[in-house]
Amino acid sequence: MDLAIVHAAVITGFEKEVNDFPLHVCVCCERLHQRKSVSVISLSDDFQSKIWNELKSYVRRNTPNVSTQVLYMCYYCRMPACCVL
Repeated sequence: MDLAIVHAAVITGFEKEVNDFPLHVCVCCERLHQRKSVSVISLSDDFQSKIWNELKSYVRRNTPNVSTQVLYMCYYCRMPACCVL
């Protein structure tokens, strides 16, 4: 019991890391990622980039039940040299 008290912060951090399942799909590479590995991409209707409008229509066509107002992109795909788009 003493070890649990001494290492409570480590145990809590471990439990948090283990329970952080990859639930967020990168809109670019379509892989599952943990929340800490993605950033939020907000695609409002006034977003004027041609490539993002194409991506938005692709997502709407292929996954009609997914909201396109908030999408996720992994940090790997955010690098211009690595981005699938």
